[in-house]
Amino acid sequence: MLYAAIWGSTGNSPKGRSLAVLTETAVGTSIDAMAVDISLAFLQVNIAIVAIAIGFATFAMSSGGVLVGRLIGNRLGRPD
Repeated sequence: MLYAAIWGSTGNSPKGRSLAVLTETAVGTSIDAMAVDISLAFLQVNIAIVAIAIGFATFAMSSGGVLVGRLIGNRLGRPD
């Protein structure tokens, strides 16, 4: 992606995603979430506080990424 942005297109178009890839990704994400849930159950933590902390961290990092991306895009320019 960086190569294409700096030196132009590579000529390779992105490949389409199939239902099998989408299903595998969904199953993998569910297994990951289950592992976190089991870990939190064994730690006996307050789930409400953990959920709020995870939500805040996700909001802060995604908002920061958008702001940094906008700053970098304004300084370096956007690829055509």
